[in-house]
Amino acid sequence: MNTNEVLLEENRIIHYLMSELNGEAESAAEEWENWANIIDQERVSRMLREMFTGMLVAERKCTEFESRNYINQLIKEYKAMNANEITVGKKYAVKVGRNEIEVTVTEKTERGWQVASASGRVFPVNSCERFVKCLEEPEAPKPQESAPKSKLSMLDAAAEILKGASYPMSAKELIAAMEEADIWKSPAGKTPANSLSAALNRNAEKENSRFQKTGKGMFALAAVE
Repeated sequence: MNTNEVLLEENRIIHYLMSELNGEAESAAEEWENWANIIDQERVSRMLREMFTGMLVAERKCTEFESRNYINQLIKEYKAMNANEITVGKKYAVKVGRNEIEVTVTEKTERGWQVASASGRVFPVNSCERFVKCLEEPEAPKPQESAPKSKLSMLDAAAEILKGASYPMSAKELIAAMEEADIWKSPAGKTPANSLSAALNRNAEKENSRFQKTGKGMFALAAVE
């Protein structure tokens, strides 16, 4: 690229960064045409840098003294970011002379990218600076799955239900309450009430059990001494 082409591309980037800072990035390409048609791009560079410096200083991004290096670093980062974002198989608008045409990136090469136009013309693009924008909608982010609730064991869930109960409950009542509270569900058993009843009976017979049997098929939390 000759000096004027380098200036033209750097000026385009500065203009885009200014538009982005103003929240007007979507209209940047259309407005840039007014600047791109000016022959003296050195003058454009001075004007855009002066305007961008005022914006950056007002936003406290840098001081006026630091602005030159700060803007140059922004341009460098923008170019690097664009190179990393160019993906084989996607459609882009690329600069050909003063025009922009739609192409599909077909291959990543050692020097850059191989692209194909809509008419079928294949040609190399060896500078990421010629890529103006991606023409495909970005993929919508996948909704984050909420972390699964930690499930309690069957006996722990029964104990939680009985903590809030004012009367003894049967295994069948406990199963229904546990499922309604979404703290335990039977993974595969066809008779969870029978399984819970057997487990509660075994536990109630142990020393220092959490549960006590209050009647036929009825259970409560053991009294704490």
